[in-house]
Amino acid sequence: MEVDLNERIKGIIPDLLHELSKKTGCQFVYEVMPRVRALKMFESGQIDLIAASRTVKRDAVGDYVFVMAEQPILITLKESVSKDMAMDALMQGKLRVNVVRGFDLGPAYLELLAELRKKNQLEDVIDTDTIANKMLEKRCDATVISATNFLIMSLAQLIALAGKA
Repeated sequence: MEVDLNERIKGIIPDLLHELSKKTGCQFVYEVMPRVRALKMFESGQIDLIAASRTVKRDAVGDYVFVMAEQPILITLKESVSKDMAMDALMQGKLRVNVVRGFDLGPAYLELLAELRKKNQLEDVIDTDTIANKMLEKRCDATVISATNFLIMSLAQLIALAGKA
């Protein structure tokens, strides 16, 4: 799901909900807010529906509807570290890693983030656009995220990243 500069909401989730609206008559209202706030509001019962990965905490307050499987991956620019050495560099704390604040991609992901925090090599940021910009500006070496979430970045950033890889 993406909100453009004119606050138009687009992406696979809104498309799916639009089709559901046509078939059921149920109307979905979108309110643009930071992801962390939306997650807190969902967990407190103030929001009925949110596009997010499944977690034990969220299962306690709502039902999960599987849409697609996502595995977190390590993404770096080619000049940051060689493909063969990327995981070693990550675990040794040699990479400056950024992740999107509020993303929870499961227990293994959270354990990795805790380990990176101990090494002072992790920074939580607001969105994937920030990560892409920081990678291009050499202020971040890598991210650990699902490829789908990372690809939500603007086309211009993807082209710039591809040119650097």
